Amino acid sequence: MSPPDRPDHQATNATGSSGVDDDIVEISAPSQKQKYTKADLPFPRGGNHCQIWAKNFRAALLSWAGSQDDPFGASGVMHGEILRIWERLYPDIKLDTGSKNMEIVVYVVRVNIYYHCERLLTVI
Repeated sequence: MSPPDRPDHQATNATGSSGVDDDIVEISAPSQKQKYTKADLPFPRGGNHCQIWAKNFRAALLSWAGSQDDPFGASGVMHGEILRIWERLYPDIKLDTGSKNMEIVVYVVRVNIYYHCERLLTVI
């Protein structure tokens, strides 16, 4: 008999034992971290949402980060500000904390800020 895919569905032998060592632990493959781009942002078709993102959203967030005591440490506390800016610029598009869409927005924001700061440092 072939080994079962899941330990909770193991076949038993005639003595009622599974014949599998109880110390075996199922190990899953590490998950690949998703990489998102501006194209993945939760915008409906049509409209000028991408232009608003490029012109206003990033600028508002960078302005906020620059006003923090530790602008380079602001990425750890920016979720609330991302949500406030989102609600102001995109009142018709709901973004819930902890949602997949919020994960996408935060990822794209971090990538944008990283590249913006990297570009500034190469100029200096």
